[in-house]
Amino acid sequence: MHVERAIEKTPDCRLVIIDPNTAYLGRVDSHNNAEIRGMLAPIAKLAAQLRVAVVAVTHLRKGSGPAIYRSMGSLAFAAAARGVWAVAKDQENPRRRLFLPVKNNIATDVTGLSFDIRPHGSGGALVVAWDRKPVEITADDALDPDSDESGSLAEAMEWLESELSGASRPAKDTKAKAKKDGIAERTLMRAKKRLLVKAEHVGFGEGSRWMWTLPDTGNPKDAKPSRPDNLASFEEDGTLCEKIEENEGFAGSKECQTPKDANQESMAPYGPAKDWGEL
Repeated sequence: MHVERAIEKTPDCRLVIIDPNTAYLGRVDSHNNAEIRGMLAPIAKLAAQLRVAVVAVTHLRKGSGPAIYRSMGSLAFAAAARGVWAVAKDQENPRRRLFLPVKNNIATDVTGLSFDIRPHGSGGALVVAWDRKPVEITADDALDPDSDESGSLAEAMEWLESELSGASRPAKDTKAKAKKDGIAERTLMRAKKRLLVKAEHVGFGEGSRWMWTLPDTGNPKDAKPSRPDNLASFEEDGTLCEKIEENEGFAGSKECQTPKDANQESMAPYGPAKDWGEL
C-alpha cells in the first residue's frame, strides 16, 4: 500500500499524520460504520508491524452533545482509536487552546493540557508554548460551555458568594477550599467573573497576596461581567494582565507586572518562569 511504501522510504519514521482523515478514505463512506472499520483495520495492523504511531485529524460537527460524538463522520473513527483528544478554544482566553482527553485506552485521562502560539527569539518565529498547569475541565464542558449554566456554575456562584460574604478572602485559600469542596477551578473563575468579584493585590515581596472581595452595591448575579479598569484587554494591546490575576500561568508584560514580579525576567518561551502561587 502507498502508506507502507512511504514509511519504508522515510528513515526512522515513527509518526504518520493523516490530516484530515478524509484524505485517506478514497471512496469509503465516512458515515458508514462498517466501511470505516474495514478501512481502519489495515492501517492499524500496519502501525503495529512497522512500530509507528498514526494520528488522524478530523473536524468537529456543529451542535452540542458529548465530545466523543462530535467528530465528523462515523463514530467508528473514535471507537477504533486508542486515544482521542479534542482541541478547543478557551472561552476565557481567545489566544489559548485546550488539549483535552476524550477517550484514552492506554493511560489515565483525568486532566488535559493547554497551549498558545507566540513569537520566540529575535526572528519572531512562532512556537507552541505549553502551560505547565494541568487543565481540569472536561472535553464535554469545553466544547459545550453553556451546558453547566444552571448546574455547577450556579452552585459555584452560590458557594463563592457565601464565602466572600462580609469579608475579603485570600484568593489562594479560596481556590484551595473550592477544590476541596468539589468545585473545579475553571468553574470557580467563571463564577468569580459572573459575580464581579474584585481582586486586589495587597502587600509586597513574599508577604504579598491577592484578595477577593464581593462588589459593594447592587446584585452581582444580575450584572454583566466586566473587566476591571486597571487590567488591560487582550484585544486592545495583547497584554496578559487579566491572565496574571486569574492565575493562568502567564507572566505578562512589563506594564502589568505587580511588585511581586517586577524584578523577574519575562517568561520563557515554553512555559512560565514561576508558578503564580497567591494570585
